[in-house]
Amino acid sequence: RGEALEILLELCDVLRAAHAAGVVHRDLKLDNVYICADTFTGGRRVKLLDWGVAYVEGEPDPFRGLIAGTLTYVAPEQIRGDSLTPAADIYSLAVVAYHLLCRRPPFAAQTDLELIHLHLRAEPPHPSIAWPSIPNELDDLLVAMLAKNPEERPSLEEVERAREKMLAQI
Repeated sequence: RGEALEILLELCDVLRAAHAAGVVHRDLKLDNVYICADTFTGGRRVKLLDWGVAYVEGEPDPFRGLIAGTLTYVAPEQIRGDSLTPAADIYSLAVVAYHLLCRRPPFAAQTDLELIHLHLRAEPPHPSIAWPSIPNELDDLLVAMLAKNPEERPSLEEVERAREKMLAQI
């Protein structure tokens, strides 16, 4: 799980750069995370793929009013058709993290309508249910990242500040 957390923190770096440029990915999901060999260091690199539905601040949004993204990972404000901010990517990052660390997404349903309802209304289950030894700080952080209200979600900077503390506990 330590490697999964490192991958997630690399995704934070990618998102920080995108958000600084005024771009919200809008379709962050496991299928769009690519891990490749880094020929310069001999290690690995994380790349975020498929920016086709990304929102660029200040540009017309051709997907306004539509759910642009994958329902398993989509933020509540995307479902509602609200204004899009980087907080939508924070929500999706939490779903990716939950999926990687707990081996399942926080919300699963038989139908798309049920899944939409869960994203909009259901309290996210604490990751500690699936991973009892998860550090308390990480458990609380993931739940906070899944807040229904985008203003209540932590920023990427707050997520990254917890980095060393969480890595030391895993």
